[in-house]
Amino acid sequence: DYLWSLYELIQPLPCELIWQTDGRPMSGDIGDGATRACVKLGEKILATDIPGNIQLAGGTNRHTVPKLEALGMLHNRDRTSVSRWVSGIAYGSYARSLLLPVLNELEAMEMMPLNCRSTVTPHTIETVPELLWQAVELADSLVSQIKSPERLLQVI
Repeated sequence: DYLWSLYELIQPLPCELIWQTDGRPMSGDIGDGATRACVKLGEKILATDIPGNIQLAGGTNRHTVPKLEALGMLHNRDRTSVSRWVSGIAYGSYARSLLLPVLNELEAMEMMPLNCRSTVTPHTIETVPELLWQAVELADSLVSQIKSPERLLQVI
């Protein structure tokens, strides 16, 4: 009822609507339990049949996509067990934990004495291509689980 009252309040919308659920707010938990809470809330929201896209957050981690696939909650032309699907996943603390080693390496470059550095200007990740591409590959490892060309072909 609460979500529907919000939906009615914001109508009409000139754009797509994204509902971001928060199964376990700011948990940073990497275990399966956090994913269970996150997915359970996603199931509840999908069951309301509220218009818009559902994006999971709060408790998302490496267990999330396999759990969604096992429950048929990701769009796939071979599965019709649910009428609606999860459209996206917000990886907050989990993504930061994956990127932390790359960012720590960048920070270590800043701590080097000036006479040992190749440049005096501060390093940003864009100025260190090898670290930038490590970060891009890590981000891609999360995004491609649900937004890869192969997955898109499954939907078509």
